[in-house]
Amino acid sequence: MNLQEASIKHVEDCVESGYAHILGSLLDPTKQCTHVLDDICWSQLNKDEVYPFLDVMPLNRDEPNNLVLLLPPFNHKKFK
Repeated sequence: MNLQEASIKHVEDCVESGYAHILGSLLDPTKQCTHVLDDICWSQLNKDEVYPFLDVMPLNRDEPNNLVLLLPPFNHKKFK
């Protein structure tokens, strides 16, 4: 697995375990999404870890939105 694949898997796993009630779930179809992913931003925490921030938008674009999801850090040290 390369760095790109590992970082995508990290985001997917975090969404499934902590934000499926917002973004829906591939594993549990009863959890329907209320928002869609608009962008992923990465913030450098230290030389080995980055934090992914998910910018999400409500399905109903008329609803006000200020939701940003902060995920646990991703350690990219083994990919250097």
